[in-house]
Amino acid sequence: MSLTPGTLTGGWNATLSSNGQAVTARSVTHNATPAPGASASFGFQGSRPSGDTRLPTDFRCA
Repeated sequence: MSLTPGTLTGGWNATLSSNGQAVTARSVTHNATPAPGASASFGFQGSRPSGDTRLPTDFRCA
């Protein structure tokens, strides 16, 4: 994923890491191997630099 502009500030149901504006989400133990037909989800929170009123312009998953 990419978070532009912004900074990763938190998340859930994944181990999150960031490098610049790129965010990587990796499964955690309790959702690493979903049963057939099941699904898993995760979420994250980000923040903008102080005084920056631009909305994120790039959010994509790969």
